[in-house]
Amino acid sequence: MISGYSQMGYAAEAVELFGRMREDGFEPDEITLVSVLGECEDVGDLRLTLGSWTEEFVMGNKMELMNSYMGSALIDMDGKCGDLVSAGRVFDRMPKKEVVTWNALITRYAQNGSSTEVMPVFNCMIGASSDPDEITLIGELFASASFGALSLGKWVETYASQRERLTP
Repeated sequence: MISGYSQMGYAAEAVELFGRMREDGFEPDEITLVSVLGECEDVGDLRLTLGSWTEEFVMGNKMELMNSYMGSALIDMDGKCGDLVSAGRVFDRMPKKEVVTWNALITRYAQNGSSTEVMPVFNCMIGASSDPDEITLIGELFASASFGALSLGKWVETYASQRERLTP
């Protein structure tokens, strides 16, 4: 029900139902948490109460819920708040990082003006044998444009064209 409210744009209703669920003693699962994290922004509750509760719940009690989608949602929430330290902490604690997770950190760094952090994360991504996708490259281009790194932008263009030739 919470996910349905979330998908249909009823943020307040999703958050209200989540609160009732917690009051009635039910523990949320991953789908519920990701849905509610997505609604925090729409109800003006990024990192104030619900976002902080969700992060503490997962990081402190339910690390088994920490998969790529949950971690990415937490990184996204922290990044939207400009809290890149917390976003990095969530990223570092994730047991498995998939491309969606790397993209969440790269795009939030780029969007928050921490463009110089993007290339080291990208290099770690390559080193971890995670294959960058279009979103990764857009994050790299955004970062290079924001601090005038023409050579980085050209490198991303070359990387993307080489990748395109290798893709069947």
